[in-house]
Amino acid sequence: MRGVRRQPSQSVAAAFAQERDASYAVRLMSTASSEIRFTLRRVMGEDGDVQMVVLEASFRDPALASRVETAMEGAHGMLIPAEALAAAKAS
Repeated sequence: MRGVRRQPSQSVAAAFAQERDASYAVRLMSTASSEIRFTLRRVMGEDGDVQMVVLEASFRDPALASRVETAMEGAHGMLIPAEALAAAKAS
């Protein structure tokens, strides 16, 4: 029996000023594929207010990358470079 080889997962992340914009991006991406997984993080300021919302979308199909990026930008998100996302996760 041969082992099943899994494709590496890809991620795209964006920062949003408002949570409703991130929710809209999720709705847009959900129409593209049901295989996309989402993680939402709220970045809090010193005063306890939400400063921004970071939405990360993970998927296996590399063909989805441009559709995910377009959805995030269309919902007023600012894309976060992959290197910056990896560095933030490592710290």
